[in-house]
Amino acid sequence: MPGLSVVMIVRNEAACLGECLESVGAIAQEMVVGDTGSTDDTVSVAEWHGARVLSIPWHDDFSEASNLVLAEATGDWILHLDADEVVDPESARQIRELVDAEQRASQEWLQR
Repeated sequence: MPGLSVVMIVRNEAACLGECLESVGAIAQEMVVGDTGSTDDTVSVAEWHGARVLSIPWHDDFSEASNLVLAEATGDWILHLDADEVVDPESARQIRELVDAEQRASQEWLQR
């Protein structure tokens, strides 16, 4: 399966994070969650769903936190979500098809 990394920046998102990660777990090669100082169960929810959690100090700079998480992603494709976003099953299927099609096209081009 070609690499799709799902990345996000979170803080105190335990209430909604599980549903978000469940919605993309089957299509993602990896899920990278940058936690900026949660005091609830956000980290344990992320880890339970198979996400790799990074502890990121918050310096009032979303770009800085985002860049740190993006730098850790290893996939060929990156899907950046907010913890309160849920990908519906049809959209998840379409995302996976798009990533797979791109991989097939790349392999065909390389074989020329």
